[in-house]
Amino acid sequence: LVEDDLENVWEIGSLASRKNYFRQLRRTNPQEAIDLLATTIQKEKADIRVEFLELLETNLSIVDEQFLLPFLKDRSAYVKETAYDLLAEIQGSALNQSYINHIFEALELVEKDGKKLFKIDKKAIPSDEIFASGIDKVSSERGLQDHVYHFIQMLKYINPSVLAAHYQLDQIELFDLLFAIKKVTIDQLRNIASTFKNKEWAKKILFEQDEYYALDLLRLFTFSEVETFFNDEKMIINLDSFISFFIQQSESNEFTETLSVKIIENLIETNDYLDKSQLQRLGLKLSVSMIDVLDKNIITVDKELIKLQDNINDSDTPTKRREKQSIISKKENLKRKYFEIIKALRIKRQFN
Repeated sequence: LVEDDLENVWEIGSLASRKNYFRQLRRTNPQEAIDLLATTIQKEKADIRVEFLELLETNLSIVDEQFLLPFLKDRSAYVKETAYDLLAEIQGSALNQSYINHIFEALELVEKDGKKLFKIDKKAIPSDEIFASGIDKVSSERGLQDHVYHFIQMLKYINPSVLAAHYQLDQIELFDLLFAIKKVTIDQLRNIASTFKNKEWAKKILFEQDEYYALDLLRLFTFSEVETFFNDEKMIINLDSFISFFIQQSESNEFTETLSVKIIENLIETNDYLDKSQLQRLGLKLSVSMIDVLDKNIITVDKELIKLQDNINDSDTPTKRREKQSIISKKENLKRKYFEIIKALRIKRQFN
């Protein structure tokens, strides 16, 4: 949009233009965005009301509570559901506090055989207000009792620091005790760590759990912190997630030679989903000193491929042949990675 159009886009623009304008305004001036939305939202169709309410996720805060409350009586069930979700996310809102109060009532910290553990009280029943907000009354999962299901549904909206303070636990103690509750999964705790930017939980998951989809956790840390993680042998996160994290960082962050070598050494372990574009972006991040390393690696891989091809015999069983072919494919894929990276590195060297 040209500047002259910005004054009129909210009144006469297309839905896409209006949403884009509102999205930008919400990022730069959250309160002005709310005031603007209040002037027109009741004139919109239900599905459009939902779309604009969902955009409030950006910079969502306690100041949005009063604006959202009237939508709990909206004629559309989808609008109500969206408003409830947003209010539940707002730390300090009445709805969020009702979730906290229920958890404090239901979740007991007890000691058994000298060890602390959490116990969820079956007699603690959520209020009608909580059930109205979208918390399901009955568990649909076999083996998951209703009272535990209520707790799990609400847990994702509660900042771990609130629970840690109430039960006088440190963050790691809290994590371990929650994870020990049956049906509380590492995926649920990962999402909480990401939502509330809990670096202690994130680091514990990255170092102690076989957590594959870790990009949302890695983003909680600085480039240099993640670089340190990469060099720590205790880290069990997969290399694909590390590479995806690194290549998404600003172009000013060039890898050190040590990190570049480490990545090249581990490329054979990465999955095949790193495509041509990702590999070239990775190459632009690496130290140009890796050109010589990669040239030597390609020569080595070519020699290995010749030996592997010569090692396939007519007398091999079908299983043995498949095993050998799998090794060859892996080596060929590694060579492909080397080629894409080295092309980017040569361009980088040329322009430098």
